[in-house]
Amino acid sequence: MSFPDPDNISETVLPEDDPVRFAVIGYGDFAKETVVPAIDSVASGHTTVIVTSSPSQVTVDVDHIIGYDKFVEGAVQYAYDAVYIVTPNHTHHKFVCAAGKMGKHVLCEKPLATTVAEAEEMSDICGCNDVALLTGNRVRFKPTIGEIRSNIADGIIGDVEYISTHMTIDVLSLGGEQQWRLQDECGGGALLDLGVYPINTCRYLLDESLALHSGSIASTDTIGSVEAHSSFALKSVNGVDIHCHVSFNAHPSSELHIIGTQGTIKLSDCYWPTVEPNVDLETEETTTWQRDRVSEIENQLEYFINSIHTDSFSHLDGSAGLEDLRIVDEIKEMAANLTTQ
Repeated sequence: MSFPDPDNISETVLPEDDPVRFAVIGYGDFAKETVVPAIDSVASGHTTVIVTSSPSQVTVDVDHIIGYDKFVEGAVQYAYDAVYIVTPNHTHHKFVCAAGKMGKHVLCEKPLATTVAEAEEMSDICGCNDVALLTGNRVRFKPTIGEIRSNIADGIIGDVEYISTHMTIDVLSLGGEQQWRLQDECGGGALLDLGVYPINTCRYLLDESLALHSGSIASTDTIGSVEAHSSFALKSVNGVDIHCHVSFNAHPSSELHIIGTQGTIKLSDCYWPTVEPNVDLETEETTTWQRDRVSEIENQLEYFINSIHTDSFSHLDGSAGLEDLRIVDEIKEMAANLTTQ
């Protein structure tokens, strides 16, 4: 599934007198510092409900603050039209299903779920209740990523032959040893939490389906039982080879290198939420640039809201998130088979 060029999203005129009212589910740092401000910054969005287990931590003025159980039970559902789910990975299934059954449109942070079976059920429920289900693959909505996608389609570097990409973080610096990212039962691990970034972004840039060629995962004693690293190779429908690496146990780094028959494109800091990537485009001569930062979260919200207002959300069915999870499951299965041989 492809989305429009994010440059065009910001030009959409949204009706300020008919805002989409959001319930934000989860109120951690990302929700507090990024999601809620983004919703209230776009022309046709408004946060009316916060769902959290820590109501005393809510610092914004909203109509209702409720707990997670109350949300699932359907409390104050009259007060919002859509939900933005910003909770740990293992809770996405429960909250998406509850929202879908209430007839609420859903924007859910990536990964969509922790298993393919969960994602399929989420997609079915939202489809049956005629509501949108958009996975928050925010990197697609960076203007630079949209521009690179157009460059590839226009043949600026010829035919793409090979892509290498990585995303690595020092996970212990984000929350210590007890954080949910280090717990299997919470959908933790580098592959699920980080691996969907290169999978989804490469599929979007090439506008092609991807198939797994090889994959491995590894753990370290320093971060517990979840996988610390994963390396995997993908191949696109048209034969582009893609090598990816993600890690919870490395210096923070985020790069993507695209090699074509007539040039190369290298992006640095491509997956981080706080900056636009640095771009080195090399053809007959080298061009380097970095756009001014535009909020990809706001772009994503404007696209989501416009799809709802124009009743054109049939393609927002969770399929992009589901495709990511199918590859993740295949990598885990391949890695498990390697360890038993």
